[in-house]
Amino acid sequence: MLLDLDKLKSAAKAQRKTRVKQPKAADKQVSKVKYKKEDSEFKLASINPVQIVGKTRLYTFNTKSRMLTEYITQSVGGFEISGTSIKNIDSINSRTVKLRKPNEFLALVLTKSVKQIHIAWDTLTTKSSVPNGRLNDDTILLKALDK
Repeated sequence: MLLDLDKLKSAAKAQRKTRVKQPKAADKQVSKVKYKKEDSEFKLASINPVQIVGKTRLYTFNTKSRMLTEYITQSVGGFEISGTSIKNIDSINSRTVKLRKPNEFLALVLTKSVKQIHIAWDTLTTKSSVPNGRLNDDTILLKALDK
């Protein structure tokens, strides 16, 4: 009889569901993010970093190095932020490029759709590279999208 109870106990353990870790709240994730709120040289202002969490596409601009970055994620949950790093980045589709004439191209990024930005990006002659997923004090958060 005791052996039967032990078998029943082990069978119940096997059927238990594992605990799913709950995601952190967006305001807790972005509490330590470093970014530039506004820049007078390029006449830009950042979006609130809380808007990044859960989105699938993010455009940032580094004012010091003139690097425009497009982060894309394939994750169902979208982006997550840990400290100053952006998590769940798709390194194959995400890209960064140095802008020669940033004022002209940034106006396109802020006003146009994803498809129009992609077409304009292909006209740039500078080489694209893979972004590292870090934000710093010189980074302007331009746009966060669900597409």
